[in-house]
Amino acid sequence: MKKLRIGVIGIGKIGLAQIKAIKTIENSGYAELVAISTRDEVKARETCVQYRIPAYFTDYKAMLNL
Repeated sequence: MKKLRIGVIGIGKIGLAQIKAIKTIENSGYAELVAISTRDEVKARETCVQYRIPAYFTDYKAMLNL
C-alpha cells in the first residue's frame, strides 16, 4: 500500500490541530506528514523540531512541487 504524503499550509490553530491529527495516524502506516508551509520561518522551524516534520517552506507553491 502506498502512503499518502501530506503537507499542511498554515500552522495557526487549525493547522496545528491538523498536524497533531496527522501525526496520530502516521503510526498506522497510511499517511506521513512530509512538510509544512508558513510565512514565519522561525515558527516553521520550531514546529518541525517539535513534531519531527522533515521539511518546511515559506512559500506554499514550493511545497506543492515537493
